[in-house]
Amino acid sequence: MNKAIQELPTYIQEKVSAAQVPIKYTAAIKALAECRNIDEAKYFADKSDALAAWAKIYQHDEAAAEAKRLKLHAYRRMGVLAQEIQPRKSYGGTHGSSPGPAALLRKIGLKKHEASSATALSRLPSKEFHKEVALARPHAPSFFVNTLSTASEGWLTISTPNGQSGGTMAAFRCFCRKADPKKIAKSLHKGELQRAREMITEIIEWADTFDQYLPKE
Repeated sequence: MNKAIQELPTYIQEKVSAAQVPIKYTAAIKALAECRNIDEAKYFADKSDALAAWAKIYQHDEAAAEAKRLKLHAYRRMGVLAQEIQPRKSYGGTHGSSPGPAALLRKIGLKKHEASSATALSRLPSKEFHKEVALARPHAPSFFVNTLSTASEGWLTISTPNGQSGGTMAAFRCFCRKADPKKIAKSLHKGELQRAREMITEIIEWADTFDQYLPKE
């Protein structure tokens, strides 16, 4: 029990300590799999927040992880159901397309980023989804909007930081936008010029090859 609770009167501490977990994870996952409408799935998304709050109060790490996993399951289920009920249909030409699953999720009360998260998770391959759920510290649903479920492997390599080489190109682009090339060039010492020119040559060669092999639109 955390310090804030310990400072409460004894009779209140007893009531708090007797409080039950707001939802059982295993039972919730089973019920989610049997959900046939989006509102039922949304109920478990809301319950995941209650479980997360309970875990924070009691400093229960496993319950906190289960809350994250439950939210992922709930969002994925909402996305799958929305896709089944209202798939996006393209009419071709100038006719555009019909409102898709995200629009349906917005209609039932989800915020824009929540609807995007749910549809992204619904497209995530089952193997990747279960791998994510098995993590000790799963990501939030919003993590998948512009990463695993919607991006190619190549795009992830150049745009998503992962602590190693991934995202270096995106970071360099950000650097170019912020740094003044004239100022930096004039500040270099004489002994650094050759290395700088070698770096420029390598960057240009890589970019030229990359551009050459980009598929034509």
